[in-house]
Amino acid sequence: MAAARAGARVAQGQGLLDLANALLEGALPRGALLEVLLLLEDRAEPVVEYLLSQGGGEEVWAALEAVGRLKLVPLVERVLPFLDQADPELKAAAMRALYRLRYPPQGYEGLLLAALKDEREFLRAHAARLMALLGNDLAQRAL
Repeated sequence: MAAARAGARVAQGQGLLDLANALLEGALPRGALLEVLLLLEDRAEPVVEYLLSQGGGEEVWAALEAVGRLKLVPLVERVLPFLDQADPELKAAAMRALYRLRYPPQGYEGLLLAALKDEREFLRAHAARLMALLGNDLAQRAL
């Protein structure tokens, strides 16, 4: 963890992709991965994008959280497919990211409607917040 933190503080250029690879190999828990991504601040985008495409569940969760927390608007299109994720934790992380970005997921209304009826309360809550961002008649009826 100490090495990952240090790497996040100094990585530049190609070193960012080296850090991304090291994070994939390091098998850190998702909270630790998120901490490292947040330490990257304005240099996080290429690492987050890499983790979204190459990572497993822990890495993807941390990357989705980082998209929202760091306001990585250029990666919003990379987040949208995770609304259809089978893993409820990844689906929730995608919804949180979009909500933090204040990005209404146009075209994904069906997935949000399904999440509004999910047995898991946390998914219903995140879906309701996103539906409110849509601000259309469908969202008003559903809410």
